[in-house]
Amino acid sequence: MTIESQIAKISAEPGVYLFKDKSGKTIYIGKAINLKSRVRSYWNESHWIDRPKLKVLVPKITQIETIVTKSEKEALILESNLVFKHQPRYNVLLKDNNRNFPWLVITYDEAFPRLIPVRDVERFKGKQKGRESRNKFFGPYTNISAMYENLNLVNELFPLRKKRIPPFKDRPCLNYDLGKCLGPCQNLITEQDYALMLQQVEMLLKGNYGDLKSMLATEMKRYSDNQEYEKAAKLRDRIQALETFNEVQNVMSDDVNLDQDVFGLVYTENKDMACIQVFKTRGGRLINRDTIELELHDTHVEEEIYESALMQYYSLAPDAELPKEILLNKELPSANAFSDWLSERKGSRVKLLKPERGDKYAQVKLAERNGKIVIEKIKLEQMEEASKNINVAISNLQRDLDMRSEPQRIECFDISHIQGYATVASMVCFIDGMPVKEQYRRYKISKDQNNDFDSMREVITRRYRTKVETDSQGHLDNMGDLPNLIIIDGGKGQLNAAYEVMKEYELDHIKIVGLAKKEEEIYLPGDSKPIILDRKSPELFFVQRIRNEAHRFAISYHRKLRSKRSLSSMLDGVPGLGPKKKKLLIGKFPSISKIKEASLEELASLPGFSDSLAKKIKAVL
Repeated sequence: MTIESQIAKISAEPGVYLFKDKSGKTIYIGKAINLKSRVRSYWNESHWIDRPKLKVLVPKITQIETIVTKSEKEALILESNLVFKHQPRYNVLLKDNNRNFPWLVITYDEAFPRLIPVRDVERFKGKQKGRESRNKFFGPYTNISAMYENLNLVNELFPLRKKRIPPFKDRPCLNYDLGKCLGPCQNLITEQDYALMLQQVEMLLKGNYGDLKSMLATEMKRYSDNQEYEKAAKLRDRIQALETFNEVQNVMSDDVNLDQDVFGLVYTENKDMACIQVFKTRGGRLINRDTIELELHDTHVEEEIYESALMQYYSLAPDAELPKEILLNKELPSANAFSDWLSERKGSRVKLLKPERGDKYAQVKLAERNGKIVIEKIKLEQMEEASKNINVAISNLQRDLDMRSEPQRIECFDISHIQGYATVASMVCFIDGMPVKEQYRRYKISKDQNNDFDSMREVITRRYRTKVETDSQGHLDNMGDLPNLIIIDGGKGQLNAAYEVMKEYELDHIKIVGLAKKEEEIYLPGDSKPIILDRKSPELFFVQRIRNEAHRFAISYHRKLRSKRSLSSMLDGVPGLGPKKKKLLIGKFPSISKIKEASLEELASLPGFSDSLAKKIKAVL
């Protein structure tokens, strides 16, 4: 059956659609208020202009399956369940979605329950001896270190049973002697006292520190009144440890009733990966921070990423753990349906907000900043890992760029300015995969201009004109040999400008490419179709590393030049400070802060300067 005939039979009702490839495998799942209209839009090529990544997905679709639902909310829930089940390649998936996130579970199905970490939740949710499981779950923990931090705190404060099977029949194990267990296997604690301790453990895991402290204090007083001072002392120590832990928690609000999750979604520069930071606040205190990593594919649409990730995240959360309020840094397409779904589960209203100002906006921005730090750390780790495979990267570049030999020497150029102000260029050099900083060069473009094409043409001319002239005289310049590969930081416009210069100097035999930032696509002169390297390949990380180094070098020079110009203009109004003296001053103290730090004596000691002039300079700054 053709795609057209399949679309013709689709209902216009709300529901979920599944796209399958020729092998029958589900490759994408989506939801819609109007299934027919939504599915048909994928084959409307005019939409591909705004969503070019659909060019990758749509040709692979051979079969369409739809499931009609009663409402958008039901479609949202069904979509999430099906994504978990099928793990479609082109859907947004939590990075570790191919395995279960860990939980902490209190094993109420056992006598004298334990607190243990688990991944296979279903095994602990099954019926026990014909009755429903009574086990309680806390999580899931996308941050495993946070889970073990909570587990260690519980073990420190509450001596729960550790062993599933007692090692001895007639005596407790070593944990009892160390004070890490109360010996329930030998009936050294009553079931009532143990149940009270478990209630306190639950309060701790839910972040109810205030209520827990009050309960412990009441219990301590009872023991003290009964002259059971040893037990009272242990509770005193437990309260002090809880207070110490509580003090290091970040207070997010003075409102002790605040139950809130704050989300900050950020992307890598080329949007091949995203990170969501989640701040979980309970009782006005930040009790946990989750990091959700998302691996993105070429077909992902930005509006769908947030919603899909949040749906998966809250599908894992127990109903009792849902917050009263969720703060987002981006709009959610199905916000009303999503809120209705969570509210129904919680039993009370769950609000979704995208704050634009005030304290809530500041919290969202804090989550964003933390997400950017995580993203930068991940990319750095990836680049460090890729740098270990530098020989592989160089060999693969030769193959992908169809070069005659491996690119032993690579030079990369970048332009930097702010709307044409203080325009500069940089050139970095890598030999055998390593930066050679003594051969880096920076260029001050002859005129400020907001024209990267002309600026690139100028810097390429200045770099290789000198090379040709020195070579024609029978010797090399101090820059060594010509490169095997030239990388231009920019798209086709910058590349063509550079290539024109290379042809003019008869250097067009050197491989030259442009690296477009948005999609990290590599362009060759005269070829409109880009080369797309594997997103996780060592060669792409290698090229990015070179480009980032050129960008860093250009930016640092631009900032220095801009700072000098700013300082120079500030000094224009100082009486008695002419061009020569101003140049001398900036040469000795190249920034405003340096001049401010200098004493009057240091300024007056410069040739031609006086105490009076030094005071005038200080007065201006």
